[in-house]
Amino acid sequence: MTKIDKILDSNASTTSQQEEIEKLRALLAEKELEVNLLSIELKDTQNTLQRKENEYDYLKEYVEAQKNMFIQTSEYMAKVIEENELQKEQVKQKNQQLRRKNKKIKLQSEELRSTIKKLLDNNDEIEMQKQYLEAMIKELQDNNDEIEMQKQYLEVTIKELEKSEIELSQQKKIIEDAFGEIDLAYSDITASINYAQRIQEAMLPNTNILKSFTKDAFIFYQPKDIVSGDFYWFQVEGERIVIIAADCTGHGVPGALMSMLCINLIREFTRTKKTISPAKLLNYLDKGLNIILKQNADGNNNDGMDAAVCIIDKNQKTIKYAGAHNPLILIKDGELIEYKADKRGVGGYKERQIAKNFTDQTIMLSDQSDYTIYMYSDGYQDQFGGLRGRRFMSSRLKELLLNIHQKNCQEQIEIIENNLEEWLNGAQQIDDILVMGIKI
Repeated sequence: MTKIDKILDSNASTTSQQEEIEKLRALLAEKELEVNLLSIELKDTQNTLQRKENEYDYLKEYVEAQKNMFIQTSEYMAKVIEENELQKEQVKQKNQQLRRKNKKIKLQSEELRSTIKKLLDNNDEIEMQKQYLEAMIKELQDNNDEIEMQKQYLEVTIKELEKSEIELSQQKKIIEDAFGEIDLAYSDITASINYAQRIQEAMLPNTNILKSFTKDAFIFYQPKDIVSGDFYWFQVEGERIVIIAADCTGHGVPGALMSMLCINLIREFTRTKKTISPAKLLNYLDKGLNIILKQNADGNNNDGMDAAVCIIDKNQKTIKYAGAHNPLILIKDGELIEYKADKRGVGGYKERQIAKNFTDQTIMLSDQSDYTIYMYSDGYQDQFGGLRGRRFMSSRLKELLLNIHQKNCQEQIEIIENNLEEWLNGAQQIDDILVMGIKI
């Protein structure tokens, strides 16, 4: 028997008073049971909210991962996340309100206990306390109704979160399907370009021809996108060799088509013309591209190429050179000499309206000197990189060539390749690259 029970028994003078006290005991036990049930329900609600918060964190990480690939989908997901964050904050606020309600219920329960004790101490005030208890019970019932409403609101919120999860899952499926289609298309395109690379490489001359004619030579050829707008070409005619380093408009597939067109024009010229000079070859290519590409005042086609062309004649001991934007670098006895190109390209309607024919430059060779010549496209010197992400620049390229020209060509190509890789430092190659070196 509790202390309260003893007090109740000692103070109960009449049967009617004992019945009232028993009713109060039953009422108190019922309210304590309700409080316990509410506490259990609150704990279950908190656990459910915690699980949903964990699920939400996972969804948030997934949405963040997809944001960089699909901007539109990312914006939609970001909006969903923002709404979920707002709902989460609302749920958090409701949870806090429930805690405050629970605390208030506990305080009210303690007040009930205190009230019962007062009733036991003063039987004359039982009726007044009874009315007070009825008011408190009504308030507790009202609080219970409000808690039930909060519970229903939480259930609706959870359903909305589950709906958002389904929508995100659908978006994930759409993205995964899109990735699959992209991968398939990429595989098909890559296979086609790889086949085109074999065709383009078959159009290029065998490098052994160049090495057999000269003292030593190398070709550093690195397309940006498998196939290339840059190309090299040479042809031996007895004691003469025609050498070309060219850079067509664009890179990848468009550049490769231009390069193959130019190679065919070069072959046609060297097959049909008895007298060959670098300038005549460039003029022929210029006219041929204008005709084939229909470059006129009514069109917008200004595609063409930059090139360096030289003819080395062992009998005449000369090098004849002509250039379209691309220079010829000659290093003689440790001294670098740059032969400037004509300031125009091959092809393009606009340039033909303001430019003259290409011009030849003749370089006399001496038996007492060693010569190394370099021809290249602008891909190497225009590459961004280094510590500050700047262009490599032609001055730095000429300094590099001067520093390595005395080494054999195999060492030179390794240095050029390693230097480029170091300069890129993880950056993307922006253009096709061609560097040719020839020792005479």
